[in-house]
Amino acid sequence: MADANERIDVEARIEQIAALIHERGGRMTEQRRTLVKVILENPCSTCKELFYLSRKIDKTIGRATVYRTIKMLDDCGVLTGRLIRVADM
Repeated sequence: MADANERIDVEARIEQIAALIHERGGRMTEQRRTLVKVILENPCSTCKELFYLSRKIDKTIGRATVYRTIKMLDDCGVLTGRLIRVADM
């Protein structure tokens, strides 16, 4: 049952992040949703790692999408430090 609770928690956090993005006039596309999910579920430390992990899920995600999404998440205050980790909300 822990897996189901973790999935619910990840989905709830994705929705919180989507709300923050929307408040700032952005859109939460399916590609961005995939990237945020990968960030939440994997200990990525570089954009390159995030790119490769996300491409396993969605082949349409490009490097520019990764970098723009990271910048947007940073601007929203969702990321912390040099590592790609979603801050506690």
